Formats: sequence, C-alpha cells, structure tokens
Amino acid sequence: MGGYNGLYRDPGMKITFKDAVSALSEKDTFPEMLVMPYLSGYEVSVDCLRTGAGLIIIPRIKMGVRVAEIRYDEEIINICKSFIKK
Repeated sequence: MGGYNGLYRDPGMKITFKDAVSALSEKDTFPEMLVMPYLSGYEVSVDCLRTGAGLIIIPRIKMGVRVAEIRYDEEIINICKSFIKK
C-alpha cells in the first residue's frame, strides 16, 4: 500500500481498516480526510427538490464510472419522502 504517503496516490483507493490505521499511525498529526466504508453493489443517488407543485425525486443507480440509470423505485422514493418530512 505504501504507508502514509500511499494514502494520497488514488482518491478512490480501497484498503483494509488495519492498513489505514497502520498508515495513519506513521504520523502524529495529519490533515482531515474523508474515510468511507466500502459497500459492494451499486451506489444509489437521489436528487430531491421541493417545488410549489410538490416534490421532485429522481433516483439514480450508479453502475460504473460515468454510467447511471434513472430508475423509478417506490421504496427509494418512500425513503426520501420520509427523510424530507423529518
């Protein structure tokens, strides 16, 4: 992996938790960074907009680099409506 400096080679890098702790342990301090768990499968993104005529909710399923499918999915839409209400 390349230790601490290797963390900055690829913004989409996937490493184990153990390797991340080991690399970060090389420094006393380091700049803030975003660390996210790896989730297998497709990423779901939803654009939501409240208008005078009601909500516009557009679920997008990201299937690869620069490839997405707009999909009408009742479950995703209901989750968004619930989230927006709160």
